[in-house]
Amino acid sequence: MQDCYNEAKKAIANAKNIAYGMLRKRLEFKEGENEVFKLARGRERKLRDLDYVRSIKEECSKVLIEDTKV
Repeated sequence: MQDCYNEAKKAIANAKNIAYGMLRKRLEFKEGENEVFKLARGRERKLRDLDYVRSIKEECSKVLIEDTKV
């Protein structure tokens, strides 16, 4: 059981190393510049709190966005 676990861990580590190596090569070129922004956007989306409502509609269907008015 432990051997399978260790082999799986090694396989995952190797796959990650290959993926990060490919990413580093893409980032070396001008086209890779957009890749950095994609990564940053993805990381920011992960950190966003989706349970928190930041807007609400007023009685006359006007959307309120400011924290003080919400």
